[in-house]
Amino acid sequence: MIRKATQADVPVIHRLVEHYARKERMLHRSLEDIAEHIRCFSMAEDGGRAVACSALHVYAPDLAEIKSLAVDEAFTRRGLGAGLVHYQLEEAAALGIGRVFALTYEAPFFEKQGFHLSDKQGMPEKIWRDCMYCQKYDDCDEVCVAIDIDTRRPASVLPVVDG
Repeated sequence: MIRKATQADVPVIHRLVEHYARKERMLHRSLEDIAEHIRCFSMAEDGGRAVACSALHVYAPDLAEIKSLAVDEAFTRRGLGAGLVHYQLEEAAALGIGRVFALTYEAPFFEKQGFHLSDKQGMPEKIWRDCMYCQKYDDCDEVCVAIDIDTRRPASVLPVVDG
């Protein structure tokens, strides 16, 4: 099941993100930053346990980024990451956002989800708001992938979360 994150998920999100940040596969995020942006996050559960996360960050009326996509290594290869990406794309479509991108070390995964390689320089909102403050700004080795989505079609209904 995929659902929106709550403040109770902050420690789980932090643990997942920091696991991959220590491996230099994503950037570190503080507990405070995660808590502040909790409304951007979604969670994937397996057996009622939150085991994966991602965030959709809106930069402009027609541009958003999928960030902090992390799956507990014990739960990889089960479609949770792909499910989260699809969920975030549906959320972007429902918001009327037609272009979604990600900066990633896992471009083939995103390409399987319909993204294509793109130029980071084509995302000035990201560069001016986030990248210029990153320790990797001068030597960024992440790849930019992007997808254009049709916001004219009605977005499919997101899963109903019992709660």
